[in-house]
Amino acid sequence: MEIEKVTVHTEVISEITIKLTESEARAIACLADYGVDEFIKVFKEKLGGRITPYEKGLRTFLHYVSDLNMEFHKIDDARKALDPKRRCGKNVPDKNGLLQKNRICVALFGHDGECLS
Repeated sequence: MEIEKVTVHTEVISEITIKLTESEARAIACLADYGVDEFIKVFKEKLGGRITPYEKGLRTFLHYVSDLNMEFHKIDDARKALDPKRRCGKNVPDKNGLLQKNRICVALFGHDGECLS
């Protein structure tokens, strides 16, 4: 009886989830705003090459963090729209076609803050 060769591949995968406050996320996004290459260059100059084994992961992380800027714009726009001082004051129909006075125009503000409805 012939024994077949058995190949074993063992892999350990870990995933870490970090929950950040908006302030913490904005602070990290500021780091990404320097540019990945520039950030890594200065990091290595000032703190040495300890980051080298993790450089690929840092690049990926900073890339994802830089994408948060679009989300921050949405958060800022939502805050402006929900500010009671910035309500439209116009008659805006709801989904049933009924008019509601002073309905908040969340998605209908222009970039300059003007109510578009």
